[in-house]
Amino acid sequence: MGIVPSHPRRRIFIKPSFATIGAALGADALPRNRASTHQALRTMQPVLVADGRTREVAQLVLAQTPSNPLAIPLQRIVAQAAVDLLPNWARRMHGLSASPMLMRPVVRSGTRQMAKTLRWAFDGN
Repeated sequence: MGIVPSHPRRRIFIKPSFATIGAALGADALPRNRASTHQALRTMQPVLVADGRTREVAQLVLAQTPSNPLAIPLQRIVAQAAVDLLPNWARRMHGLSASPMLMRPVVRSGTRQMAKTLRWAFDGN
């Protein structure tokens, strides 16, 4: 699960990068900006389904337990942040709940701090 950078210029770079990767993997008609991404989601939404297979994958991703017990709270924060990023219709479709209103700043801040730490750790400078 990726963490979207908070800086707007870095966000602009992300979508074209994903499209390039998708094209290299054989995908076509890939959105390359925010407007075309929203349009693609609106177009696909009626045919998207949540069934036993998709729920199983979601459960595997969200309930994954790290081997190091100290990493469990970090993994849970990142998993909840990922759920919070889903559109309302997607959360409803999968039976997932957004963070309670008072917890959202905690989840966002925790995820942002982990992202900063990971960027620092992998920066190589």
